[in-house]
Amino acid sequence: MPPKSTVTKTIQNLANTYVSPMKNQPKRPTNAYNRYIQSYFAAGKDAIVEGTESAKRSLAAAAEGWKQLTETDKQSYKEAFDKDNKVYNDAKATWQKEIEAWSAGLTEADKTAFKEALKQDKSLLPLRKYARTPIAVNAWLVFLQEFRAKNGSDFTGKDKVTELTKAAAKAYRAQKGL
Repeated sequence: MPPKSTVTKTIQNLANTYVSPMKNQPKRPTNAYNRYIQSYFAAGKDAIVEGTESAKRSLAAAAEGWKQLTETDKQSYKEAFDKDNKVYNDAKATWQKEIEAWSAGLTEADKTAFKEALKQDKSLLPLRKYARTPIAVNAWLVFLQEFRAKNGSDFTGKDKVTELTKAAAKAYRAQKGL
């Protein structure tokens, strides 16, 4: 086994290679409810005192205040969130394109070295999805994709994906004679 300093330098080099594109990841905006909670405590309507019970009571009072607000009162918080969310979605789409371009440029040797580094340094785990090789597409996945494209609008409700996949499995078995 190589000396620890060599392993650490290798991991650090890999981390710099893999982490640098991740640093530009946009942050999600604060939702309307959390904006209200922030303004509630910033306005000094209730001060959180040390201790768990006091904090629970303070947060419960703030949550009750949110429930008491009318839709028109909540609208300013929702509009601020929607505005920030549009900016976030645009930034996220741009960032994802950059990550995909960066990921496509990785060689198999880079991916293998990264997998080895993961064994040494678990802080790199969030980046492992970029080191994976894509899964092979089999007949079932091709059939499922075509079935969803043809029949996707026939299914509605909260279990749409589940029901659609079950129907596809039944049709696939019937087609294969299983």
